Amino acid sequence: MASRGQCSRLRGDGGGGGAAALPADVLFEVLLRLAAKDVCRLRAVCRAWRAVACDAAFAATHAARHRATLLVGGVLDFESFPSVDVLLMDLSGNVVKRVRHSGTHLVLPTRLDLVCVTESYSCNAALLNPVTGAALPLPQGLSRAHAPRRQLSDFDGSFKYGRASNGDYKVLRVLTDHRNKQRPEQIFEILTLGEGGHARTPWRAIAALPLCVRTDAIGGAVVNGVVHFLLDGRPNGGAGDGDQPEPEMDSMALFDLKTEKWTSFLQGPITSYPELNSIDDILPEPQEMEVYQNLSMAELNNVLVVAQHTDYRDPKIDSFVDLWYLVDSDKDTWDRKHRIGLGKTAQDAEHYFPWVNPSLVLDDGRIVIYIHVARSNVQGQYTRRLVRLYDPETETLSSDLVDVRNIHSLGFFTGSLLGV
Repeated sequence: MASRGQCSRLRGDGGGGGAAALPADVLFEVLLRLAAKDVCRLRAVCRAWRAVACDAAFAATHAARHRATLLVGGVLDFESFPSVDVLLMDLSGNVVKRVRHSGTHLVLPTRLDLVCVTESYSCNAALLNPVTGAALPLPQGLSRAHAPRRQLSDFDGSFKYGRASNGDYKVLRVLTDHRNKQRPEQIFEILTLGEGGHARTPWRAIAALPLCVRTDAIGGAVVNGVVHFLLDGRPNGGAGDGDQPEPEMDSMALFDLKTEKWTSFLQGPITSYPELNSIDDILPEPQEMEVYQNLSMAELNNVLVVAQHTDYRDPKIDSFVDLWYLVDSDKDTWDRKHRIGLGKTAQDAEHYFPWVNPSLVLDDGRIVIYIHVARSNVQGQYTRRLVRLYDPETETLSSDLVDVRNIHSLGFFTGSLLGV
């Protein structure tokens, strides 16, 4: 990196301006070839470099040329608990930026300019600006419709942050009262965000579903302004007393962020294509055995994808994950595009893969796969996580791309670190 003295020699005037100064257009082109992390550092060299590096036109041009995706992970710092570090990393695991944020937070798996972080043991959330490190807390308290009869402390909260079809950014909050395990109560609230992520409206109550939805981060996804929730199979105690039929494990409910209404229910790929989900054809011989299956959801290139992970708990049989792409929601049409082998996970008695989530498609077509590796003999929330790349052309899965064992939640940032 050039020092202040080197910068002065380039300018020929001690940094204050003069005939020997490096032309601004040349400096523009030089800085444009550097990574955002380096440009941020070079802003401190001299006034001329800062003027170019902080220019809005330069930031836009740089962002268009450098489309590197950054991983955003929440890491607990036990030495300063309950503070948490939010790390921005490249796909090689190098830390590009570290943001200290108070509270124990989870990072939602979004890919927007602001990162939504939520508190683990409350119903609070905030939007974090990775460029400045500033956090905008979302409003606390219940909506006007729910406040007279309940308290926020009665619930556990989960959030979905996305963009409606009309361009509005919104946050959907799912509040769950788990005191009745068989019939928990779920209520739903939404707010609209304004400039810079500030809440433009208070929380507003929306209609509840007769069935409960999954509240984990990978149990739902926002695609083209519609939130897709997998149902968790239990009736919603807050939406009437009638008994509801038990849904299939891949059934889902759809919520439109623009109209703020539930639109329909969708039948998933396991129910839609039972002939393609038989496990007997994979077994080396007919036998009784434990089979573990889990589903996760993601948005890949504006398409809803359901990841169906199958693990036979047998060292002779590879575990795998099927990626089902939604073709037509009106006809429940799905296309199983990829089957990704994960290896014989049961060979290690201490580890297994409880879930696998496709997270992002890179410009070259490779798919980022986020794998949660849990220890079967250790109790606790924070276990090892891996990031790997799947190449559809060669049908191969890379070795561990990034070992994020200390990261308890993962999202993505596709904006520019050169925020003005």
